[in-house]
Parts: sequence; structure tokens; C-alpha cells
Amino acid sequence: MKKSNKFFFESGIKYDVEILGESHVTYPGFAITERHHSVVLLKQALRRLKWPTREVQYAGGSDASVFNERGLTTVLLSPGYQNPHSEEEQISKSSLEALVELILAIALSGENLEEAISFSKNV
Repeated sequence: MKKSNKFFFESGIKYDVEILGESHVTYPGFAITERHHSVVLLKQALRRLKWPTREVQYAGGSDASVFNERGLTTVLLSPGYQNPHSEEEQISKSSLEALVELILAIALSGENLEEAISFSKNV
């Protein structure tokens, strides 16, 4: 948000105009602790596949953003879009195949979970 406000401020100076406006956070973002069972399960799956792990911050709208905002902890998995939100938006076949591999590895990593995970319909 600070970057967009800075952009408008600098544009106003550049074009010698006064810019009035309001900004609102539509998707506030979310953070999930490393100890949450969804993150633990995801990391187990990534180790199973021998894929590297790294933390990523995502700022934008997604179903995961909405679910997390409403209290249902949700990890965001994405196939890696190319040219998102454009007429040329696409997902490569290899990206989709990799996502399927990851989903299967998550399912297999959850075989021996000791705790039951329940979901509420009142989200």
C-alpha cells in the first residue's frame, strides 16, 4: 500500500496536479506459523519430493486470503501462472504436473497424522 501511495504522490508532483483519494486494504494478507499442521504437512511433502522450501509472502487476493481472514487456516498452493490477469494468462503443462505431484505427496504425507483435523461449516 505504501508503494502505491508513493506512486500517486510522485505522479502528482511530476504532472503538477493535486491527487485526492482513499486506499483500502481488500485482502489483508496472512501468516501461518511454522508449527501449524498444514505447514508441517506441506514441508513433509516437499521433503518427500526432495524439493527446496522457502518462505514466501504473497500480497493479493486469493481464496486462501478469504479463508484465513475468516479463521480457517489455509495454505496457498499455486501452479505458477504466466502473464496473470491478462489475455495471455496461461499455466504450463509442467507446472500443472508439478502441482499434481505436490498434492499427491501432501496426501501421502498425511497418512500417519496423529491428530484429527476437523473443518467447520460455519466459516
